[in-house]
Amino acid sequence: MRTTALLLFMLLALKVPAQFDSILIDYQKQFDAFKSNIEQEHEQFRNTNDSIFANFLKNSWEKFNVFYSPAQQDVPKPLEQPEHPLPEHIDRLQQPDEILPDEILPSNGEEPPAIPGTEKKEETEQGEVKRLKKIEPPVNARIGEVFTPFEYYGTGAKLSLPQNLPNIKKVSSDDINLYFTTLTKQYPVADMLNRVSALKGELNLNDWGYMLLLKTVSEEIYATDNEQTLLLWVMLLNSGYNAKLGFSSNKTYLLLPANEKIYSSWFITINNENYYLLTDNTAYKTLPELSVHKADYPGAKPLSLKLRSLPKLNQNPQFRELSFNGLKVEVNYCKNLIDFFASYPMCNAGLYFSVPMSDLVEKSMSSFFTPLFAGLTQTEKLELLLRYTQTAFPYKTDQEQFGREKIFFPDEIFHYPYSDCDDRSVLFCKLVKHFIGLPCIGLDFPGHINTAVALPGQAKGTYIMHNNTRYYVCDPTYINAPIGLLHDDFVGKNPKIIIFD
Repeated sequence: MRTTALLLFMLLALKVPAQFDSILIDYQKQFDAFKSNIEQEHEQFRNTNDSIFANFLKNSWEKFNVFYSPAQQDVPKPLEQPEHPLPEHIDRLQQPDEILPDEILPSNGEEPPAIPGTEKKEETEQGEVKRLKKIEPPVNARIGEVFTPFEYYGTGAKLSLPQNLPNIKKVSSDDINLYFTTLTKQYPVADMLNRVSALKGELNLNDWGYMLLLKTVSEEIYATDNEQTLLLWVMLLNSGYNAKLGFSSNKTYLLLPANEKIYSSWFITINNENYYLLTDNTAYKTLPELSVHKADYPGAKPLSLKLRSLPKLNQNPQFRELSFNGLKVEVNYCKNLIDFFASYPMCNAGLYFSVPMSDLVEKSMSSFFTPLFAGLTQTEKLELLLRYTQTAFPYKTDQEQFGREKIFFPDEIFHYPYSDCDDRSVLFCKLVKHFIGLPCIGLDFPGHINTAVALPGQAKGTYIMHNNTRYYVCDPTYINAPIGLLHDDFVGKNPKIIIFD
């Protein structure tokens, strides 16, 4: 009896895995069929949009003047870093002093919340960085496909790229129309975009990073600038972005709208929307009148420059040693990220405040500050971070260092030899958020960006009201200035408030 029962159990045990495997196979078939249907529907939708756009494209070419958007800061920054003599601290901070905001500059492009004392409003805006794992060809790759290896900001990747795409020998509206129709009807652009989109997810890219990835792909496929620009234009349209193509004197130009305000850039205006020349913006001192299509791709959207999480690039770590209070501060950062940041156009200050530190930098900061914070109060920690940003970095204005305005993303301050007020303000807010968790805002005075921190309870010194909360001035550039001290040059002036997530 026991032998029979044991035999029956063994037979059942052998049968269950077989049934389970059968269920998995059936499930995979159903999923593959569902995926195939979705891809077919998406392809039909894209083909319909391509046909609609091609019909409008033919008769929509017009000439536009090209304008230049100046830098955000129109008042020069101080050439020398201001310094406050320590003995005067107590005298200046006996009574609270309120400054009133002038405008609110949010970083997300949404209508800002109401702030007491403000009537004017203006519409405007991680764990260690992991090495990208080797990207293998998809399981369902077609037999005979060739995968092209390439590099994206120091990070190796490979994609199956279409061969023998159409060429264009001269640039005219008719030739561009023919190129668009030929490419979208006769070549597997959709298949390529599906793979590029998967790589976008692998690299954790935002819209800007994805546009640069498409630009890299176009440069792998074509050798000439005009054909690279044409392919990039088509891929952006097929990816849902409202790109425009312009041309003049047998040269093509890519123009893109953005959700954020962009400075120091060439642009044209169509139907009250600015289209910026972003891919090679610094190459020109003047630009001719451009022929540009007014036709919009159906359902297309502007590019977003928000960067709420960082790309996953190979680290290529670099080392910087700074000193603070007689101590060495050793910082590691990712050079590939620095190169990625360098590609960014000049945006609203709030965008930079919203970007996180990389994990390499965050770990370096934690290794240094965590032991120093032992036994300190919240306010004492804040004072330590403030003194660090005031004194650890050599000072130079952007004009002196770069010949133009540039706001650093948090990591960049550790790469470049000098920094000024906006760079220190961005870093200071990141450090306060990471180590103390207190809310911060930016204060945009003429010629100077400052910060303010919401301290619990009531403190001494200058403050600004935001959402019924006192934010006390913390100037990361004014050497020796304590919490609540505003430089004399800005007393009586109303700053714009920079809010960010």
